[in-house]
Amino acid sequence: MIGKALYVADYDNHRISVFTTAGKFVRTIESETLYTPEDLFADARGRLFVADDQGRYEVIEKDAVVASWDVGLSSQTSNATGVEVLPDGRILLSERDLGRVQIVTYP
Repeated sequence: MIGKALYVADYDNHRISVFTTAGKFVRTIESETLYTPEDLFADARGRLFVADDQGRYEVIEKDAVVASWDVGLSSQTSNATGVEVLPDGRILLSERDLGRVQIVTYP
């Protein structure tokens, strides 16, 4: 939740859907790189961190993608399945296919 808006990873429709806390649909967030969002996390600064099942993580601010990166190493493939921001700002990224959790930083 960011402010009074609830953000939902809409996996099958390849977007993020935004609702009021009363459940009323407000809008969608879509991008060329967002394909199958699987998990979301909103930090205290109002940034939305997205784990996309196609092996990508994205950071969204004000409904626009401001950062995006792929996971996995060279020939390895991975599914980005979870994202969480720790109180100190480090980001936990979980990857189903590689069976690992990475800790990264983002400004």
